[in-house]
Amino acid sequence: MTTDERFKQLEDVMVEMLRKQDRTVEELAHLREGQSELNTKVVRMENRVERVEGRLERVEGRLERVEGKLEDVNRNVLELRRDTEKYQQETTTGLSQIIDLIRGLK
Repeated sequence: MTTDERFKQLEDVMVEMLRKQDRTVEELAHLREGQSELNTKVVRMENRVERVEGRLERVEGRLERVEGKLEDVNRNVLELRRDTEKYQQETTTGLSQIIDLIRGLK
């Protein structure tokens, strides 16, 4: 192989290397662009997650208040049942006494 042929072969190799380097730089630019888009999407998703978490905290707070009110209502219902049973017994006792008095008058 002559010197000219070797230089030509070396030139061809260098040209191919430069083409590959150009393609690599282009691909890297596309990757960076894609990464930038993904970073933007990640930031948007993080913002959405923060908003959803904030809403969830508010809903949980409301749920706790509703649960507290429900416990109060349950306590009131139990007290009302006890009072109703007590008053029914007192009414039954009072009616029995009235009936006994009426029978005693006969």
